[in-house]
Amino acid sequence: MSSLYDCVVCLKPIKVAPDGKIRIEGIVKHEKQWLWGPYPVHESCRLNIRTIYDQLLGDGIHVAIGFRTPAADPETAELLDEWAGATPGSVAKEWPGDWSRHVPPLETPWPEFTDLIDLSHNHLTGLIAKRGSSEAPAGTALAVHAAAAGKRVLLFTGYPPQLTRPTLVVDETHSPTPDGVSRAMQSVRPDLVVIERWERMHADRPVGGTRADVLESIGLELKRAILDHGIPCVVTTSVLGDVDVQYPLLHRIGLDSPAAIMVEFCNPLLLLKRHSPAEVLVRVERHMSMQDQTVHAVAWKS
Repeated sequence: MSSLYDCVVCLKPIKVAPDGKIRIEGIVKHEKQWLWGPYPVHESCRLNIRTIYDQLLGDGIHVAIGFRTPAADPETAELLDEWAGATPGSVAKEWPGDWSRHVPPLETPWPEFTDLIDLSHNHLTGLIAKRGSSEAPAGTALAVHAAAAGKRVLLFTGYPPQLTRPTLVVDETHSPTPDGVSRAMQSVRPDLVVIERWERMHADRPVGGTRADVLESIGLELKRAILDHGIPCVVTTSVLGDVDVQYPLLHRIGLDSPAAIMVEFCNPLLLLKRHSPAEVLVRVERHMSMQDQTVHAVAWKS
């Protein structure tokens, strides 16, 4: 069955599924006001959706919504009327409401991982791996790789990498604060910020409650700093034991743990687990409009 609709990502026609449905994606405010979309999209293209509202997702107000709907349903036609009436390749179909489609992402040492982590936007990205594994220092590997490509990188770590690069600035502050990170960003003006073991951070001002409350406050302050400076940031942590990529993170870990708290402010949030000497499984715990927490196999030599 053919479709009247072209994919918002690749602009190629969408083939209606055997059950007569297509997928549409969008972003809403206060659960009722469409800010972006909805637009039709191929299932395989969902990870490549970019909008000017991505940085606001997770603030409790803006929510990404994606669902499958009957292509021939009048309500679907009404939702997608403006999109269907636009000519492929026209201004109306050049990534509506977005300026970032043509910005290439920062490359990673693992090509298949580059699209998943998406370092081309002002996102606060989280990585979780097993403590002591070869994936645990992934943040440092990202920093060194980006610096080797000529990008200016600000790396917060207690274990400086052996490989140094002219554009890699290493900050060994034992317990950095959000304000401290912000000042360093203003001074260094990096293309990428990486904070290894983000739970080392301390709050700038007294925060009541448990250590988990303090960490959540730190995470939200850090997110505001990233948005203010418009620079992508990666924060990492590690967990004892294997990372279970087959189940949602919060089903397998304490709610007060640094890893669990990352769900509140990291988008995307990726879980890493060694599958073989040449491959790592990456669970997309949270990624813009992607709600099904997909697991990807990525070529990643140990």
